[in-house]
Amino acid sequence: MMWLALFLMQAGDPGDLARGARVFAQSCAVGYCHGTAGAANRGPRLAGRGLDRAHLEKATREGIPNTAMPGFQKVLSAPDLNAVIAYVASISGGAVAASPAPVHMPDAVPAPFPGPPEARRGKNLFFDATRGTRCGTCHAVEDWGSAVGPNLAAKPPAGAAAIRNAAATQVQTATTSANERFPALVVEQTRDLVRVYDLTSPPPVLRAFSARDLRLAPGAAWSHTSVVSNYKDEELTSIAAYLAWLATRK
Repeated sequence: MMWLALFLMQAGDPGDLARGARVFAQSCAVGYCHGTAGAANRGPRLAGRGLDRAHLEKATREGIPNTAMPGFQKVLSAPDLNAVIAYVASISGGAVAASPAPVHMPDAVPAPFPGPPEARRGKNLFFDATRGTRCGTCHAVEDWGSAVGPNLAAKPPAGAAAIRNAAATQVQTATTSANERFPALVVEQTRDLVRVYDLTSPPPVLRAFSARDLRLAPGAAWSHTSVVSNYKDEELTSIAAYLAWLATRK
């Protein structure tokens, strides 16, 4: 029966892997970091790499010096940290072999865009990898990007001004017990735990706090205008056209 015990240890708990997949999507597959489900983005591909578990744990907990890879041991709760390590190990094909979700890798030759030219331009701008911050840093459409903010295709903005001046009614000011203040978007709030996206600078970082160690107050010194300042109005118009086109395809 020893082989069975070893297999179960390597396969990982499905609940932990599912949790790890959610944490990865929220904290790792964002902006200039890794791609969806471990695909390559500005960060390297993780899926199918056969990563050493010890190296993976150290890099995730402590970060990698002189790179853009931060350490997460002070950012994520212990359960979330352990779950995301197990998930990355699973998709890398390393010590944990099972994956709770399929790995979506981009096609070698992308399919032709089926929409009008302006919508195609808008899609390219939405996911423009040459920008430090792009729409896909905080929003997900067509199973790409990071679902921090709302699904823009569900209620597309009516033009460039609507994108640039989008209201930030859900953003609050968070104050920690150490008097650290930052703009926050609440993900989960229970009697004991609060999980928020820290919007201090892009990409947003998912952080977890004991409920007694974090205070939330309505309003914040944060605006959507500031995070889309690297887009021109004509570019935002094309992005609005792309989102409007997506809304017609439901």
